[in-house]
Amino acid sequence: MFALISYIFKIIISLGAGYVIGYNSDKESTSSLQFYTSVNSLLMASVIAIFSYEDNNIVPAIIFLGINHTLLANFFNDSILDKFKLIFSSICGLLIGLGFIFHAILITLLFSYIINNYDIISDLITSSNSKNEDEYKNELDLNDEEM
Repeated sequence: MFALISYIFKIIISLGAGYVIGYNSDKESTSSLQFYTSVNSLLMASVIAIFSYEDNNIVPAIIFLGINHTLLANFFNDSILDKFKLIFSSICGLLIGLGFIFHAILITLLFSYIINNYDIISDLITSSNSKNEDEYKNELDLNDEEM
């Protein structure tokens, strides 16, 4: 009975994690990616939870690769961030199916924060790199003037 209750909680948590991963804060995009990440996480968690009771480690790996290949083949024209979201939703489903629920929740929150603020983070990284290049050029110019 306890196994059934834990299986139900795994399914509910995997749906929530898939929804959070597929969330897009941009109001203008009308993508159905949220549905696909939720379904992907649900499939991975449910199938892996069933096959993880046995000591057969190759079956979850084959299922993981099969579901990922099928979904990524259908999303061939979408952006790389959407593909990362799909891959990460299946990884979270795998973690939840194996029983690492709290780890999956923490990683889901971290990944969704990074993806939803990707433009801000990339601007910070590129601006710090350009400042370093400018400082290096200024040092070279000073060295040339001293001679």
